[in-house]
Amino acid sequence: MAPVRGTIALSAIALFELTAVSVARAICSPSRLVAVHAEMLAATAPDCGPSHLRHVFEHARERAASATERAVVDCAIGKPLHLGRAYRTLRRAAEIAGRPATPPECAHRYETVLKQMDDDLTAAASGTETTTTTAPPGALPTTSTTQPTCSVVSLEVDRGDCTRVTSEPRGLVNCGPACDVQTFTVPASGSLRLVGTPARGDTGVTFDTDCADDGTVPLSDASPPDCSLSCDCSSGS
Repeated sequence: MAPVRGTIALSAIALFELTAVSVARAICSPSRLVAVHAEMLAATAPDCGPSHLRHVFEHARERAASATERAVVDCAIGKPLHLGRAYRTLRRAAEIAGRPATPPECAHRYETVLKQMDDDLTAAASGTETTTTTAPPGALPTTSTTQPTCSVVSLEVDRGDCTRVTSEPRGLVNCGPACDVQTFTVPASGSLRLVGTPARGDTGVTFDTDCADDGTVPLSDASPPDCSLSCDCSSGS
C-alpha cells in the first residue's frame, strides 16, 4: 500500500480525536477500521481450488479494502459509512467458493477467510448499544437498551440487461434506459418490491444480491451504519 494512504488513515484517527468534543462520537471505530483495512491488505487466497477462484478472492479483497479505507475517514468525521459494496463482494466471493465445483475442504478454507473479514468489518462499523436510565420519584432506576435503526435505506439498483426497473409502490424506484446503476433513498418501513421489464426476446426477469428472485426488497435487513441494500436485475427466458 502506498505510504500516503496510511497517512490518510492515521490522520483520520487524529481528526476523530480532535473533534470528539464538538461532534458526537460515531457508532464506528476509526482505529478498528484501520486494523480491518490492514487485515484485508494482508489476506491471501488459500492455496487450493481453481485459479479463477483465487481471482474472485483477490477482487473481493481489494474492493472491500478500498471501501474500508474510505470508511476510515467518513467514520472519523461522523459521516455515514457506505460499506454495502464491501459486504456484497465478500459474500458473493464466499458464495462462489461454496459452489459444487470447489472441493468441500477448499471451499471451507475460502469461506472461513472471507467470513472473518466480513465479521471484523461488521464489528468495526457496527452501531453501539444505547442505554437510557429512568426512575420515577422514590423508585430504583431501570435501564433499557436499544439498537440504532435505519429510518431510510440507500437502495442501489443495477438494471443489468433488463429494459427498466420500477417499484411497487410506484414512484420510489425508476431506472430506465438512461440508468445503468443508481442509488435510491427509500423508506425503511413498509414493503417494497422491484419490477423489471425484460429485454426484447426475453419473457421474464429475476433479481439477486439482496433482493429475492421476485424483486422483494428485504428492508428490515438494512442496518446501521450504512443502511444500504443492493439489487441486480437479470433478463431471461
